[in-house]
Amino acid sequence: MDELLSPIEMAEADRRTIAAGVQGMALMQRAADAVADAIGQRFACQPVLVICGPGNNGGDGYGIAARLRQRGWPVTVAANRPPRGSDAQAMAVAWGDTVLPLTAVLTQPRSGPTLVVDALYGAGLDRPLGADDADLLRRAADRTVVAVDVPSGLDGATGAVDPATPLGALTVTFARAKPGHLLLPGRGHCGPLVVADIGIPDAVIRSVGPKTRALASATTPLPPRPDAASHKYSRGAVLVVAGDMPGAAILAAEAARRAGAGYVATTRQAAGPPGLVSQPLDQALAARRWHALVIGPGGGQASAGQVPRCLAARVPLVVDAEAIDAVLPHLPAPALAPIVLTPHEGEFRRCFAHLTGSKLTRARAAAAATGAVVVLKGADTVIARPDGTAWVQGDAPASLATAGSGDCLAGVVAAMLARGMGADAAARLGVLVHSAAGALRQDLVADDLPDMIGQVLAEWR
Repeated sequence: MDELLSPIEMAEADRRTIAAGVQGMALMQRAADAVADAIGQRFACQPVLVICGPGNNGGDGYGIAARLRQRGWPVTVAANRPPRGSDAQAMAVAWGDTVLPLTAVLTQPRSGPTLVVDALYGAGLDRPLGADDADLLRRAADRTVVAVDVPSGLDGATGAVDPATPLGALTVTFARAKPGHLLLPGRGHCGPLVVADIGIPDAVIRSVGPKTRALASATTPLPPRPDAASHKYSRGAVLVVAGDMPGAAILAAEAARRAGAGYVATTRQAAGPPGLVSQPLDQALAARRWHALVIGPGGGQASAGQVPRCLAARVPLVVDAEAIDAVLPHLPAPALAPIVLTPHEGEFRRCFAHLTGSKLTRARAAAAATGAVVVLKGADTVIARPDGTAWVQGDAPASLATAGSGDCLAGVVAAMLARGMGADAAARLGVLVHSAAGALRQDLVADDLPDMIGQVLAEWR
């Protein structure tokens, strides 16, 4: 269940579920139960304020308030406007108690309950927060906030947040997570995320046709194990084309070796391990033994100038750093072998300055324009295929923010390509392995990563 549903897709899944005979009220009641359960599991019984908006998110809020009250919690409900829609109105009636104006309960810092349930708008908000709502949310910011669906003011499709959006201590969403739960800066406002099953069938979700997924090891295959008949070339041969800083090529090459490639060489070697071969580019390409090439680690003109020869080799290619600029004039080119581009945000903006929108939108557009798989790196890495399918990684460790880390990622992806994986599968597994390796140490430098990559793959086997 790795699908991510945009707010529009989630609304359509709701609509199709109700059209198939499930009452909207039943979905709302299950949502209220799920949030009340999550609160009860994580917080001690205490006074709680539930702030309700006028839509279905507010309807969930009235139900949450009723369930917490049934469990003995002191509950205050406040709303900015009366509920609209029959289900939300029915939930307000079921609450059956006083509903205060929000201005009456959020006028002084730390007055009243310190646990706030944000059922103001959720993902149903399709406009900026109004000035009054923004002021109310700012007043809630010094309290412990539990968000229903998404924190109010957070765009569930893009992860963009209103300046007034509070930092949540917990977010409970329904059926599937949304891209905005994983993409920054939204992820930082959600706190721990609970995805609750409220009875929307998997078949309905599939029928909506979501093309965004959470990057997950459970749905990303590993390459086959070497068998007794394997040899170094059958395990995959990777050539790393060095840039102006050959040490970066060694990092990429070592990562490729630890990721399982049987034969790895660089075109320009500084002092490196004995098992790493060094060959001039023309000599290496003439051998025609390569299953994947890497170009760009170390950057500069030394690698960018070699792009045409690498493309002519017609083997899968991982392109990083300045080499991305050099390869773009040659793309799209359907006759070429698979290509994976691995820019970080700065490189992406330089190479695709004309693309606008969210990180997810821009990565998709770049993949469609180039015909390549695009890995837009960062703490919320997005992997996009030319057909619009995309994956979002929402938990990259901060330890990977170190020079040379991206070179190691390029090497891992190349190793997976050399071992016969498709471009998007190689990119997905590479990002997952790289992230898991980074999580093993908080004080790592890139030199540590190759050994840790091998450790992760050995544990996953």
